[in-house]
Amino acid sequence: MATKKIKAPKVIGKRKWAKMTKRERLVAVAKDVLYRLDMGAFRAKTGTYLRDDGHTYTPIRGNLGDDARDKLAKQPCVGCAKGALLYSSIMLHNQVKMGQLDGWKPYHTGKAQLNVTSNICVNNLKDVASCRTLNAIEDVFEYDWLDDYEIDNDRLRAIMETIILNKGFFSEQA
Repeated sequence: MATKKIKAPKVIGKRKWAKMTKRERLVAVAKDVLYRLDMGAFRAKTGTYLRDDGHTYTPIRGNLGDDARDKLAKQPCVGCAKGALLYSSIMLHNQVKMGQLDGWKPYHTGKAQLNVTSNICVNNLKDVASCRTLNAIEDVFEYDWLDDYEIDNDRLRAIMETIILNKGFFSEQA
């Protein structure tokens, strides 16, 4: 599948988001994932849902009530397909507070570590895709059913391009 540069997505307001179907939302989020991969803000990695990239970041500083979009934009994150969708959903639309991302733990020094679980991903993506669709996406990513893509970023890119090409439809057979 040929890759093409994706333009920087604009934040989607509540009214526009409410008018979109789940499939339209999934396509918008998939396009954002491609953009975040291209700009290096997100790196795909099997075996983890969503966490800050401990090798290249300064720990997040803040409080549980801080806006997740503002905090996540400050350093790269790594994660699986569900994590990528959650990350991009937050960057595009979600009004999520850091305290809602179970696994984000502030320390007494003001530093924090982000390590989000599958349930948090699914709960925050209910308006983007069904649990069944999210699990299908995750299975293809984690279990390397796309044998042509051994590198995690390439596999995630192929999945997102498939979602876009199929206008928000995804199944393990697609």
